[in-house]
Amino acid sequence: MLENTQGFVNDANHAVGVSSPQNKQWYIAVVRLNTERSSSKKLAALGYEVFLPVQKEVCLWENGRKRLCERVLFPGIIFIRLTEEQRRIVVALPYIDCFMVNRSGLVNSYNRHPLAIISDEQIEQLKLLMCKSNSDISVNASNLKIGDKVRVVRGDLIGLEGHVCRNRNGHSCLAIILDNIGCATVKISLDDVVRI
Repeated sequence: MLENTQGFVNDANHAVGVSSPQNKQWYIAVVRLNTERSSSKKLAALGYEVFLPVQKEVCLWENGRKRLCERVLFPGIIFIRLTEEQRRIVVALPYIDCFMVNRSGLVNSYNRHPLAIISDEQIEQLKLLMCKSNSDISVNASNLKIGDKVRVVRGDLIGLEGHVCRNRNGHSCLAIILDNIGCATVKISLDDVVRI
């Protein structure tokens, strides 16, 4: 009986959207709003590699005071790098609601979509954007009309690659596509980029 159970587990590891047990990948954990910081601290305390993108901005309080505060860039989302075995443990934690699925992916025989995965390269680009950008970063969940792929050749974001787009105000922006989530964009001068 144990052998049959073991065989079932091995088959499940090779299902659509499930990584092999030894490979670590960036998953998108969904948590309750305003619990992103506490949840990421708890996960980090358990030894997991966690990334919570936050941006400093000036907040205006009701009494007119201004204060520097941190805004979570993706509300309700934590990026966590796990093996499949670790993911099965983490999903059972009380402060993790679920893991995001890729709705555009092919469904498996159980009519389930694969889990959403963010590549290491995209996470590194997002980290670079968070560290080097002097402008506010906005996240657009809607589909953007993506233009040419470019590399930044001048300024604080030198070396960063992305796509050129225009924001609602008509300013040129550099967009970094994050699979299954949308795009992170920052204003940039087209004089600072070259086509790849």
